[in-house]
Amino acid sequence: MEENKKKADHKNQSLILGALTSSAGIFVTKLLGLFYMTPFTALAGEENLVFYSYAYGVYQNLLNISLAGLPYAIATLVAKYYLKEDYKAVKFIRQLSRAIMMGFGFLSMVTVVIGVTPIARYITPAEISALDLQRTKNVLYIISLAFFTVPLLSGVRGYYQGLKDMRIYSVSQVIEQMSRIAFLLGMAFFSVRILHLNGIWAVYGAVGSAFVSSAIALVHIYYSRRDVAREMDQKAAAQSSFTQNGADLLRELLSFSVPYLISTLLGNSLSIVNSTFFSKAMDAAGYDHTQTMLLTSMLMLTCDKLVSIPHFLVTGYSSAIVPYVTTSYEKGDLKQLKQYIIDAIESVTYLGLPLCYFLFAIGSEIYYVMYGGRSYVLGGEVLRWDAISAFLGTVSPIVTALAMATRLRRQNLTFMLLGFIVKLVTFFPLIRICGYSGAIISSALCSLTIMGLNLLAINKNYFVDYRPTFVRIVKMAAGLLGMSLVFMVLKLIGLRVVDQPRMKALFELAFYGIFGLLAYVSVTSLFRIPETIFHIQDDKNVFTYLMGVLRRVVRR
Repeated sequence: MEENKKKADHKNQSLILGALTSSAGIFVTKLLGLFYMTPFTALAGEENLVFYSYAYGVYQNLLNISLAGLPYAIATLVAKYYLKEDYKAVKFIRQLSRAIMMGFGFLSMVTVVIGVTPIARYITPAEISALDLQRTKNVLYIISLAFFTVPLLSGVRGYYQGLKDMRIYSVSQVIEQMSRIAFLLGMAFFSVRILHLNGIWAVYGAVGSAFVSSAIALVHIYYSRRDVAREMDQKAAAQSSFTQNGADLLRELLSFSVPYLISTLLGNSLSIVNSTFFSKAMDAAGYDHTQTMLLTSMLMLTCDKLVSIPHFLVTGYSSAIVPYVTTSYEKGDLKQLKQYIIDAIESVTYLGLPLCYFLFAIGSEIYYVMYGGRSYVLGGEVLRWDAISAFLGTVSPIVTALAMATRLRRQNLTFMLLGFIVKLVTFFPLIRICGYSGAIISSALCSLTIMGLNLLAINKNYFVDYRPTFVRIVKMAAGLLGMSLVFMVLKLIGLRVVDQPRMKALFELAFYGIFGLLAYVSVTSLFRIPETIFHIQDDKNVFTYLMGVLRRVVRR
């Protein structure tokens, strides 16, 4: 009996451990991407950051689409046919996906180059100068190079994701980000400090780093997984039968990828609508172009970098959901399938809540440490609003990925279309009424719509009981109250972070992070929340368990 319980616990942890493994590398890339902003801002100048945000917004939209469209379909089919030991099908999917992603990337690149002028005019304020418009066009030209390599890279990652090789998925993320930062800061320093050029050249180098880093990551995966590819080719050659012909596999790939692609397009309606219509909505609300450009850079770059930290869970968990849930579904193991659904929702909520609450409770302090005292009051206010949407934007994609993996694609697409309509319909009125925060509120309403309807659909089809999960979330909220008390005590003893040298401010902010997290874990552990969610055995405490998981994640 005890042995069976341990085996069940190991199965329950498999999705969580796989998700944490893939999330680990993404978390590192988010931190690296966060800390380079301080020296980069000093080199480029705050006034030039808006041009980086324009390119970053377009790039991020394409990146999200390329990461969750065809690659997820590739991962699903690879996991399915690898389970059936149909290695010829797995090899064919790899070759087919490579050709499709290259074609997709080329078309994306050409589309941006041809449409650069209307795109630049649409994403910028009406009163923008000719020079600023040309700079916007320049960054779009440069970022178009990455539109070819990024989809190809995400397709290759999708293949190894289907093989449950989360280590290469994670490591390639780190290598891509490290090479990106090295190129970005190197070009910025060389152009501004050595050649004494305008800070806009630092932005040009930063935008170009997306192409360079994705190309380096592709080369790394190719050389580090040559043996895996060779072994798969040998297994395919030794296989006597071919259960699926190429035409059937292409149809199956498209039948999986089209819903995923539409789902991602609708799921990214938040960022698509924000980057496309924010300037126009602010113009209509009476804001001048200077305010609009500052708020654009905050919402889509400086604050976006901070709120993207909790979002590392989205990519990591979504990557793990595809192979693990697909395997359970194909085996017909509905009990394990329901457990994976609960595991994903509860663990993401448990990890995401404190991260987002940090941004909400001490937003001004975090913004001051990261970007200095010039605009930290407004930046902290934007960050607090963004933290609310960040949490919903972390959990909602996980629920969406679960719906897609459990074959509720048609319902999910309908719900996401409704969410997109909610976002679009409320966007302009809320900005007129609430100012810039209306864009964030409309995103929160969109996420709530999609998440709520998908949870109901999953419950209807698989009879998942959410009541214990709701009780645990209420108890997690008690952990947030513990964090608030810690923050109050730290402020009372004089650790105010702002209005002092940045290194000292960083040191004080670290106290908020460490003691706040300890308070959250300690309070929730009193209710046995982490022990229940992560299936910790009775003879271990949560801190011992987390150290063990960390060691396993690092080894993997």
